[in-house]
Amino acid sequence: MFKEYEVDKYQTIYDKLSSMLDDEENYNETTWQKEIIDILLLLYPKYIAVFKEAPINADGKQKYLDYLLVDANGHIDIVEIKQPHDNSIMT
Repeated sequence: MFKEYEVDKYQTIYDKLSSMLDDEENYNETTWQKEIIDILLLLYPKYIAVFKEAPINADGKQKYLDYLLVDANGHIDIVEIKQPHDNSIMT
């Protein structure tokens, strides 16, 4: 019963990412980040809290993370999401 659901979930995610990459110039970075974080939360339902633009002190300066995710055990993951472009230096 759940096997079909999982196949549909991953196919939907694949289709969404493919569509986004085919049309990347129509997404600004904020929209791109929101779409990607929604996909991550669907793939990893362990997160109980999401903080956008979480402030941190780095080298004596206040900087902001794209996302800070907190899981049910109190562990955190930091997510920095960059918008794709044709001139990528890394894949």
